[in-house]
Amino acid sequence: MVRFLIVLLIVFATMFFILYQFASFLLGTKSVKRRIEKDKQFFFNALDDLMDGLVEVDHDELKIMAVSPVSKSVNQGVSTFEKGVLSTIYQEPIVAYTSKLYNTSNTLLLTARTSDNVYYIKSEGESFKVFRKDRLIGTISDDYQFDIVEQPDDRILAEKHGSKSLCLKRKGKEVAYLNLRNEKGGFDSDRVFSLFHDFESGNEEKLLLLAIFHILIKPKLVL
Repeated sequence: MVRFLIVLLIVFATMFFILYQFASFLLGTKSVKRRIEKDKQFFFNALDDLMDGLVEVDHDELKIMAVSPVSKSVNQGVSTFEKGVLSTIYQEPIVAYTSKLYNTSNTLLLTARTSDNVYYIKSEGESFKVFRKDRLIGTISDDYQFDIVEQPDDRILAEKHGSKSLCLKRKGKEVAYLNLRNEKGGFDSDRVFSLFHDFESGNEEKLLLLAIFHILIKPKLVL
């Protein structure tokens, strides 16, 4: 009888521990989601001082977009976030951004403001959801595949082109070549893109978001 009670107590304790961990996980996940939604407005406002002088992003600016951001670490209470700008090779600022990793959930939130829009990129498992303001517009995967929500059959795919670049394709057509990092983690070119093909109006936003992912998020995935 005593042995039975001990076994029953162990089983009960194990079940209680599992339920406690599961409940803690759910509460923690909801807490992080609430914090992220609150931080979106904070990060939007935090970029106000960088908005003056931002150049409108178009085909010409994408051609000369530089690979090296200018950034700094900023304190946010007990945590920190990254804040900076992406520019052209002529030091013309085109994107102001913040980036924060929530360690408790391993979630990354990147806020990017251009002269006429704001984007949020948030990690969801192994992919990244892309929002224009509060509207989900697509998902970027680790291998640079960009799926467009409004056009399920439309996506940008990336194919390795030698060891130094990725060929970005849309609807089977080459759109651009993205310069890759070398073995030392740096770039051999000062530009994000090395070449454009069949560039059509409407690709600017998608290529800009892939460039932001390439420069600011991808390096954090391989650390």
